[in-house]
Amino acid sequence: MPRVRQAPAPEELITRSAAAELAGVDVRTIDRWANEGRITRYKVGGMQWVRFREADIRAMVEPVPDDPFAE
Repeated sequence: MPRVRQAPAPEELITRSAAAELAGVDVRTIDRWANEGRITRYKVGGMQWVRFREADIRAMVEPVPDDPFAE
């Protein structure tokens, strides 16, 4: 189920299009990730606008370091 929460500090939030650009994906992918519960969408402005935490988007797209213990 998608998560919708009260917004954190405004400087941490970015728009859907900015999130898509940061992740290098289409805005529909951002919507899909939010619908799947992979990222949290925040409603701001009297519940009119959807925003995302920049840190959440970066965490979705940053490469995972190689496991030094993997064979």
